Amino acid sequence: MCSDARTASRGCALYSAIGAVFMAWVTAMLHRQPFYLKGLDDVDNCRSSAQGATKAFLFSFAASLLYVCYDSECRRRRVRRHRRAGGGGGGGGGGR
Repeated sequence: MCSDARTASRGCALYSAIGAVFMAWVTAMLHRQPFYLKGLDDVDNCRSSAQGATKAFLFSFAASLLYVCYDSECRRRRVRRHRRAGGGGGGGGGGR
């Protein structure tokens, strides 16, 4: 499934982005053309629920992106520290 938190966070970001887009579409349909969605007893409650779900997906998306950015920055710092400490960087200094 997922080998690390970075991969899981990217998957969550993708899932959240798709969910947010879909729920935004549902919210728009409930605002503009609720008569196309049959079986709704309380349209106002449905609108409110759809907006809440959109916000939850957007929060999850933002949290996932923040973790991906944080993890990327941590990886860059580790590489810089390793190079400064003399860990090399692929050595040889090829003349290209």
